Amino acid sequence: MKSIVLPLLVACLSLVSFAGSKSVVQAEGHDLIATSSRLAAWDVYDERLADLETQVYELAKDQGNKKSYRAGDRSVYTGFSFLFAKAHMKESFEATITNVVTPSLTLVPLDTDYEMTPRVWLGMTNDQGLGVRMTYWRYDHGGNAQTFVSDGINLPGATVTTVIFPAAIIAPVAGDVLSTSNQLATSTLDAEGTIDLQLGSLQMRAGAGLRYAKISQQMSALATRGGAPIGVLDWTREFEGIGPTISADARRPLLNDVSAIGVLRGSLLYGEKSLQRSVIGDSTPVPGPPIVQLDDVDEVTAGFEMALGVEWKREFASGHQLVVQGTYEGQLWTAAGAPTLTFLGFEGFSVSIGGIW
Repeated sequence: MKSIVLPLLVACLSLVSFAGSKSVVQAEGHDLIATSSRLAAWDVYDERLADLETQVYELAKDQGNKKSYRAGDRSVYTGFSFLFAKAHMKESFEATITNVVTPSLTLVPLDTDYEMTPRVWLGMTNDQGLGVRMTYWRYDHGGNAQTFVSDGINLPGATVTTVIFPAAIIAPVAGDVLSTSNQLATSTLDAEGTIDLQLGSLQMRAGAGLRYAKISQQMSALATRGGAPIGVLDWTREFEGIGPTISADARRPLLNDVSAIGVLRGSLLYGEKSLQRSVIGDSTPVPGPPIVQLDDVDEVTAGFEMALGVEWKREFASGHQLVVQGTYEGQLWTAAGAPTLTFLGFEGFSVSIGGIW
């Protein structure tokens, strides 16, 4: 009997031990599954948190970029541009060289350099993106004066045609000297209403209003022999007008603080033009009146501008921004140029510094 009971007790204890160990293993398995589930949930939370942080960052970045055009409920912005511009005049010339042997006539173009011309602007916008802006620009420089000495074969001279009346002077004798100079002054004042627009990643500021412009051109030539004048030729043109203007400034973020920018503007100006030409020692075959003038005649001219470049901005803790721009730009004016009525253009590059409050 004992021999039977003892094995039965051992078998029962083994079964109990096995069942207990199985329960422990099952409990541990449940714990592992629960732990894995919690870890998986934490991974999901981490991913959602990372996505939320990215969205917040992009939103803050987008708002920061928008603030270049609009800061808070209301923004005021201003700036100054150092524009280095060179004047171009289509098919315009300052002097002539007549070769009496060939014979041939060489036209000598105007000689101009890049000159610093200031531009300043001031504007404001509200929380709806509506605003006003004023911009002023001025160019007032002379071209490089030129001097030519006659050798008796190559004869320097100068000529202009005012309306239909030509006039010319010449240095015909060896040793005679011809000196020329020119001056150009142009100023513009734009007063516009503006609206800020967002087209995807492209931020725009469109403007429309009025432009006032004034253009003054002057050329002079003097022929001397032994220091004494033998011919004098002066020519001037002035235009002053006002008319509608439209503009569009666009910017697209490239890096955190850097954006590509572009500017377009078109203006149509109506006003009055005055011309005057005077000559002493006219060398044309059939000399005309020594003075020809045309005063206060109605005139229309158009102006077009374009600029491309980059912009860097930095926002301070106060919310104010510093904006620095570098652009390459050009302008085209119709019904200008000298001494014939052709086209006047400006080409150059600028560095601008501004602020937004």
